[in-house]
Amino acid sequence: MLAGSEALQASMLYYGQVKEAHSKGIVTAKPIYEDLSQRFAKRSRKGSANKPE
Repeated sequence: MLAGSEALQASMLYYGQVKEAHSKGIVTAKPIYEDLSQRFAKRSRKGSANKPE
């Protein structure tokens, strides 16, 4: 499990750097950002947010 968390941490760091480069207008970061943004899209939790009591 440790290797998996280290890989996730490294990939999130890389994504953050690409996201920042894209936001600063670096053209070569755009296709990388577009690809990675699909993989790092936030997903909602089904059923836990608006659960009636």
